[in-house]
Amino acid sequence: MAAQSKLMLAEAMRRAGYDPKEFAVSYWETKGEWPGGMMIVPQLTVVAPNGRKADLSPELIVRSPRGAVEDIRRLLEEPESGQSTISIS
Repeated sequence: MAAQSKLMLAEAMRRAGYDPKEFAVSYWETKGEWPGGMMIVPQLTVVAPNGRKADLSPELIVRSPRGAVEDIRRLLEEPESGQSTISIS
């Protein structure tokens, strides 16, 4: 899953006009626990050239690479100055 999701993300980024080599991408797993048991939760951390980062689901990247590219586009946007929350008008 890690290799496949990284390849699909890189291809989707190229199609959107981004150079995947400018981004750091790492795969990691964490353990999720609840009273009924536990599961392993895979993640891809993407660090943009501006230093902002996002954790993305490799499973969702495989299902919808364009959705992941939208998350990356948001990473590259400059946050509105003084805004720490999103407001809906």
